[in-house]
Amino acid sequence: MEKQYMSYMELIRKAFEAYEIDDFQLASVFFEQVIHSEFTQNAQEDSSLVSIFFHYGYSLARCKKFAQAIGVYNIIIHRFLKIRTPDVMVYVARTFNNLALCYRIIDRISEIFEPLELCIDHYKNEDDIEIIHQVALSMYYSSVFNKHFGNEQLHLLRARDIFTMFTHSKEKENTWQWRELLSHASSALQTQTKDADRNDLIMIKKIKDETRNDPENSISIYIREVLKVINADLKKNYFSIIEKERNRTNEFMMGESLLDKSRSFLLILREWNSYTPTIPSCDEKDRGGGYYVQHFKTGIVIDPGYDFIRLFHEAGGRLCDINNIIITHAHDDHTADFESLRMLIFRIKRNNPKVRPSLYVSASVERKFSGLMQLNDGLFERVVILNHLSIHETHIIKLSSDVKMIPLPAYHNDVVSFSHSIGVYLEFMLDSDNSTNMLFTGDTGYYPVRMENGKPQTYNYTHKGELVQDYILDDDPDNSLPSQYKGILSTNFRIDLLVSHIGSIQAFEFGDDHERIPSTENLEYISRNLYSNHLGLLGTLMLVNDIAPELTIVSEFGGELKKIRIELIAKLMQALRNKRKDDGKQELQIIPGDISVVYDIIHKKVLAFNGTEWVPTSPKQVSVLESQNYSRTYCKSSDNYDVVENQDFLRVCLINKNTSKMDSTRVNSTMKEFLSRYYNHKLPFHSGR
Repeated sequence: MEKQYMSYMELIRKAFEAYEIDDFQLASVFFEQVIHSEFTQNAQEDSSLVSIFFHYGYSLARCKKFAQAIGVYNIIIHRFLKIRTPDVMVYVARTFNNLALCYRIIDRISEIFEPLELCIDHYKNEDDIEIIHQVALSMYYSSVFNKHFGNEQLHLLRARDIFTMFTHSKEKENTWQWRELLSHASSALQTQTKDADRNDLIMIKKIKDETRNDPENSISIYIREVLKVINADLKKNYFSIIEKERNRTNEFMMGESLLDKSRSFLLILREWNSYTPTIPSCDEKDRGGGYYVQHFKTGIVIDPGYDFIRLFHEAGGRLCDINNIIITHAHDDHTADFESLRMLIFRIKRNNPKVRPSLYVSASVERKFSGLMQLNDGLFERVVILNHLSIHETHIIKLSSDVKMIPLPAYHNDVVSFSHSIGVYLEFMLDSDNSTNMLFTGDTGYYPVRMENGKPQTYNYTHKGELVQDYILDDDPDNSLPSQYKGILSTNFRIDLLVSHIGSIQAFEFGDDHERIPSTENLEYISRNLYSNHLGLLGTLMLVNDIAPELTIVSEFGGELKKIRIELIAKLMQALRNKRKDDGKQELQIIPGDISVVYDIIHKKVLAFNGTEWVPTSPKQVSVLESQNYSRTYCKSSDNYDVVENQDFLRVCLINKNTSKMDSTRVNSTMKEFLSRYYNHKLPFHSGR
């Protein structure tokens, strides 16, 4: 018997546990078993027993099983009405009110008022505060329903009764339960000024005086007005939409990784630079900024600018995939989404404390975001301020056991600071003897600006009749980017992938001296024909030729280059090929960076379309064509350059896990809809969910 009783108590525990989390379906199942137990049948009729019956009836009503709920409520009234202990009477009074509401919902109109009147008659003289509230609530329902069914006299009678109950109540505080009821009563009597007697008007004035400056009363009034215009169905629809959006955000913040941690790759998730994304064209859908590098279990975000989070999420990335964040300088197109990333990390700190990436920023970025990077808030595993050292000095930072980073110089004024921008070198260990690497120039000029007494030296020139100021470059060969890179990265200098930022191009890069006439006649030729803040056309050519990487991805185009960038890079590579051929040097490969580019770090290949599917392809066999205003990488051997939109999802195989187990028909259909809706067939990644 003791064992059976323990099982009975466990059923009660499970029932109330399900009730507390609003799982009323499960709660009703457990309560039903409790109700039919012999222990319940023989139990003493006290507050514990009536509580079980009441919560069972309420659970049934919440499951819209109103007929069954009515049956349970009638049992409560039959068994417990004569018991006069306050705890039991409160449950019975609540039962009367709930029973009336069930009758109203299923339109048993003739039966609505009986339980309300029974509650009022049985308990109107009780002193217990909770019971008085329930009686007043019965009066409120009676008043509302009588008004609805056209019985104005009873409507006003019960409205007056609410005042009477409040007056006789021992509760002196004008609590929110009373305010709502009194507000209804006041409104009812005010609309019937002819029928309102002197006592009514005195009571109304008294209540108004007591509640006029009460914040809680004001809130209840606003709630009532809101409920007049937003019904239950509309509210349910609103919160359904809210829940859907929250789930989408939570999936990114707290969802498990979708990326295949046996892979090593670079995602180009940026396109236009600087202010260009701030003022997009009316048909512009791509404003990306940032890179994502994964080397097995190490995930690295570089320069999370405009729309980085959106693009990273659409590519299948999740917050847990980010172990390191690197920011090279303080311009907004490199930092715009950093604050959002920081807030997302803050939001999940309690639920997922393991998401604590390390943060590596230039000194200017630290200055810009100093208020967001408190060292003691626990959001970041560590915060490191990066500074490039002088030539022949190397600062090696281990991002993980198989990835190391070296800060490099970058000659770029990011407004916050003139001299703190950096480039980034990453080396990826494949085994104890082999590694691959990539070098991000960041935003930089080819030569630094000449400084005197800590101030940049400038000169004026005339451009189209207007006087313009620019910086004088320090053209000491030791200060050029290639010399700096080689001095810092050792004599065994070899770059597998160079990610170079071009910025834009200018007429003076084509030798058009009349475009840039300096006021100083002896100004060096270098300063007149090179950018001071970006590589531009000539700086990119010179850098690629001097470094000679296996592959160069030219990125960060000015938005004004979007329609010519693919042809521009093709011409740039042709010019470089001619130059290196004349010098007897090996041909180099250059492709434009776009959101469609995926680079396989281990095999040093680019994902390209071969007419049937996307496959890792040697850079020498890759060509880039324009497709629906976006660049795409193709195998040169392919005869079919028409991209079937369903095939785009095959790129997922490089970065996402479990794609082979997915229903290809469903995935293709989802991908087609996804691309059509968001990216006009541009983005080749999908989360697979």
